[in-house]
Amino acid sequence: MLKHTLILHNILMQTDKNPGNNFQIIWQYINYLDYFYFAETLGHSTDHLRTKMNKTTEAVPSYNSNDIETHRPRKNISYFHNKCWSLFSQRLISIKVFVIYVSLANIFVHSLDHYLGSQITAIEKQFNLQSKSSGILISINDVGFICSVLVLGYLLKNCHRPRVLAITNVTVGLAILICALPYFITPHPKWNTNQNNNGANRTMWTDFKSTQDPALNTSIECNLMEEESFTGSSTIGYFFIFIGMLLIGVGKAARFPLAIAYIDENVDEAHTGGYVGILNGMNCFGPVVVFCLGGYFSKQYVTLEKTSLKPSDPQWIGAWWLGFLTFGFAAILMSVPLFLFPRKLKENENVPEKKKTLSFKDMIQTFYNMAKNPLLILILGHIGLIIFSASGTLPFIPKYFETQFKWTSWKTNIVVSTTFVLMSSIGMIVGGVITSFYKMDLRKCLKFSMVLVTFDLFLVWIPIFIHCPQTELEVTDFLQRYADSPTPVTLQQDLNQLSCFQISSLKLQCNEHDYEPVCGADGRSFKSPCYAGCQYHNIKTNVCW
Repeated sequence: MLKHTLILHNILMQTDKNPGNNFQIIWQYINYLDYFYFAETLGHSTDHLRTKMNKTTEAVPSYNSNDIETHRPRKNISYFHNKCWSLFSQRLISIKVFVIYVSLANIFVHSLDHYLGSQITAIEKQFNLQSKSSGILISINDVGFICSVLVLGYLLKNCHRPRVLAITNVTVGLAILICALPYFITPHPKWNTNQNNNGANRTMWTDFKSTQDPALNTSIECNLMEEESFTGSSTIGYFFIFIGMLLIGVGKAARFPLAIAYIDENVDEAHTGGYVGILNGMNCFGPVVVFCLGGYFSKQYVTLEKTSLKPSDPQWIGAWWLGFLTFGFAAILMSVPLFLFPRKLKENENVPEKKKTLSFKDMIQTFYNMAKNPLLILILGHIGLIIFSASGTLPFIPKYFETQFKWTSWKTNIVVSTTFVLMSSIGMIVGGVITSFYKMDLRKCLKFSMVLVTFDLFLVWIPIFIHCPQTELEVTDFLQRYADSPTPVTLQQDLNQLSCFQISSLKLQCNEHDYEPVCGADGRSFKSPCYAGCQYHNIKTNVCW
């Protein structure tokens, strides 16, 4: 059928040159084609019709039987490939474009731990997490990666690598969306703003249950049930983010080995290092992109509603979930082009076959031989310690600046991203120039690296002595003044000192999870307006009464 279609196509291409003659040829050929299939259906001989059809095609000067082989689809292209081939030009199926697609996808896949670090303060505030809990969320990504990278790398050694990369993109994209799910299924923080007689904005502390005290003839809000609900929401939010980050680590485990293997199979050995270097170099820009976007999302309030709060307020929570939505959909979208790449690029079919992959037994033997090489073990240990240090430092740098120097989240993320890309670029350029200028061999490079690591260790210790004085929240001293009080303080006697803790007859207490530091009239700091005994809080001056 393909042959007859190409013949008619060639006849139509010649119609403009000789319309009358070619029209007769088309009509005659169609009639012969009709008779041909009719006779073939009845089981009659079709030799005479074949002869007449061949004579008809000889009248078409542009027809060449070799064209049939030229237009025939490649056998190694799948059904899905054939459907999209007309939309996705063959010029875009190349190793250069493959490296670009994988590099762009890696920005959204391999930098999620850095984005989580840029939003860790907001997540801790919304779900009341401690630093050790948020540290587990960041590290579980690497745990999933380490536990699955060898297994997946071995099981997927003979797979269709571009499609597996696309599937991992989709898997990681869905896992990223799972991290944003807690925002939609848990309660959002709410702050009620009121106006006093002077028109100043005040925030009413509303974490108390409304209870009528006949003696005081006033309502005191003390919501004890809210703490239990808040704890449940924190557990749910922590669980979904934990599962999402674990799946992200597992999903990205197979990406780097498969991408390098695909490049190695489709490129000459002389050019493999260049493409792998481009892939690694593009990965360095991932943290910069996510920190910049994290700074923008931190300037938006978590509910995307207008509020009187400012990013500098302690109770401000940035829109941390927006980044997960953005990166999740972007990762899924970037998987579409990877589905269209073949198992082996046609332009590189002449690349010689590489050595066959190792069996599981051979892989174990290879690891054993590597373990007996002391120099290799020391180098790997050195790299492991550097990665260990960076994995614990970089995600928590934004939180360090926010807590120690009272910077806003968006400002911290912008400064960290700018410093990271600037220092990384300078380090790579200077390191390359020094090693090239002095023509360092392996031994000299190791010595040079040892000197730099020692200097880096010295610099790491400096921030330990550079910090702001620790602010003490004097909650115990405040409560001690009322420990011997036999009766609760009345609202008329001391409104500014009123607190749930002082109303012992009602057996009420402040919510220990609330963190909104305020400054009392005596200059001391309290964890929240409830601990300070305040009913109103001026968010502009951060003073309560």
